[in-house]
Amino acid sequence: MSEKVNCYDKILANYEKLSSLHKKIADYIVSNIHEAVFFSVTKLAKSSGISEATIVRFAKKIGYEGFMDFKQDLVTYFKEFMKIDGRIRQSIDVISKARSSYEELTRKEIQFLESSIRSIDDEVYYEAIRAICGAETTYIFGNDLNVSLANDLCYRLSRFKLRATSTSISGHSVFEKLLLINSKDIAIIFDFYKPSIDFRRLMDILEEKQVPVILITDTRVPPMLKSARIVLYAERGPNDLFNSQVVPVAVSNALVVGVAYELGDKAVEALKELSEMHKNYSFNQLEEFSL
Repeated sequence: MSEKVNCYDKILANYEKLSSLHKKIADYIVSNIHEAVFFSVTKLAKSSGISEATIVRFAKKIGYEGFMDFKQDLVTYFKEFMKIDGRIRQSIDVISKARSSYEELTRKEIQFLESSIRSIDDEVYYEAIRAICGAETTYIFGNDLNVSLANDLCYRLSRFKLRATSTSISGHSVFEKLLLINSKDIAIIFDFYKPSIDFRRLMDILEEKQVPVILITDTRVPPMLKSARIVLYAERGPNDLFNSQVVPVAVSNALVVGVAYELGDKAVEALKELSEMHKNYSFNQLEEFSL
């Protein structure tokens, strides 16, 4: 007996065939599932700015008899979703209500890490590692604060003598990087919450150039996932609080360690060569002082 397809998978399966209005409904529901699951069709229409009739047609378009049929499946999916990573959202007190101790805040970070463990399948993780090791050049992109994540990953991969470069998604400098990228390369993108115009532009160019993408994100919004070959989920907590960078850093670190294991002796030799360069060419303050 085949397993029943949940509403989220139905949205993904039908997303490219949807009209622009239906895509807007899909994006809204996935981005606001914690609220939308409790909405009537009237409330959903008011919140999303789309008519009730269009929402009903959307439900039928993705395979349901009507809105109530879709809503029932959405509730079922939400319950399962909450068992995995959504329930940690409920356990977090809003910062303005009470001051948290260091222990409480750290335990919440551990919850996010545990959620990440459940969300990232080992085969997907290994596929990402093989893609990085097999690429001619690894292009790493981030926006705003996430540029630091891109720069750190680039620095650490370069120490294994892998060709890697990092840049911001925003601004004109990204075009210079994209001039050189090709299908033999790999793109790693750190991007979270909702897809920005810069993110959409980048994904369009990468798709046109047939460049495989590893996306590190905390969102399940279809437009952010549709063109990514590999998606590594990095839970950062509710979007209305200060988002944690602990899990994105952990995912990045896991990639570096995995690449080191995959490269084996090549990684060791590269680090030895780097160590020798430091030894032979670094400025030795003690020696200079003794002269």
